[in-house]
Amino acid sequence: MKTKKIRGHNRIRKDIAAWCDYQKNIELAELLNSCPKYNTKIEVAPWAHISITNSSFAEPKSTTRQLIILSLIDIYKTWKYKLDATGKPYYLKIWLHEEISISQVVCATGKSLNFYENTFLKPVSPKKFNAAFFGNVEGLAEMNWEHGLDVQCYPKDYLGDKSEYSDEEAFYSWKRFLNRLYQNPDAVIKNNDGSELYCRTNGNVWIGSTE
Repeated sequence: MKTKKIRGHNRIRKDIAAWCDYQKNIELAELLNSCPKYNTKIEVAPWAHISITNSSFAEPKSTTRQLIILSLIDIYKTWKYKLDATGKPYYLKIWLHEEISISQVVCATGKSLNFYENTFLKPVSPKKFNAAFFGNVEGLAEMNWEHGLDVQCYPKDYLGDKSEYSDEEAFYSWKRFLNRLYQNPDAVIKNNDGSELYCRTNGNVWIGSTE
C-alpha cells in the first residue's frame, strides 16, 4: 500500500482547532440522554476520509501531531467537567494509539456505562507509559495511562462459504490470512460457551484518564 504525502499543513491545523472547539461545545448531556455512548475521532481531512485507492495517508508529525494530542486532552477535560456536573456515574477515557490519527475520546453512561471496559486486550506484561514517545505534550504525564492491545479477533468459522465473497481471489486471500492466524495467533480468547477467538495485535493503545 502506498503512503500519500500530507500537504496544506496550515489548513489542517486550523481544521483541528475547529474540530476541537466544536466537540468542546456540544451539549454532551443531551446527546447521552438520547444515546448513552459518544466518541470523537480526528474528524479532520485527510485522516477522516476513507481511501478508495490502494493507498493511505502518512501519520501526523511534529506540530500537527502535538496539536491533535493537545486537542484530545482539551476535549477530555471539557467533557469531564460537563459529566461531573450531571452527578451521574460515567466512563470517560482518551484512547491514545501509537497511530495518532485513530485516537479518540470516548464516553458512556447509563445502561452503556461498562460497554467499553473490555474493548482492548490486557497484555501479560504491561508497558509503562512513555510521554516522550508522544513528544512530551503538556498534560500527558499528569494523566493516568493503562496499557492495552488493540486486537482483531476471529472465530474458527469466520471464513464462511465461498459464495459469500465477491470472487475466488478474495475468498482464498481470506483463507490464507485466517490459516496463518489460527496457526500463530498473538492471543486466544476463550468465551463462556467454550468457543475460542484467535487474535491479531494491531498495535499498542494507551487508555488515559485523570481518575
